[in-house]
Amino acid sequence: ILGCVAGAVVGELLRGAGLEGSVRSGFGALVGLLVGLVADLVVSITMIGLFLYWVWRG
Repeated sequence: ILGCVAGAVVGELLRGAGLEGSVRSGFGALVGLLVGLVADLVVSITMIGLFLYWVWRG
């Protein structure tokens, strides 16, 4: 998680953006990572639920 944020901040700093823009970029990377994590979790739980429903239904 920290590597994603640090990479975004360092990349923006190397590109020449200011510190504020770099931190915003890092925050955006963190938010995107967390939203993706939640989406993966929801899809996984849905797939497990459907599998169990189909197995127990017969």
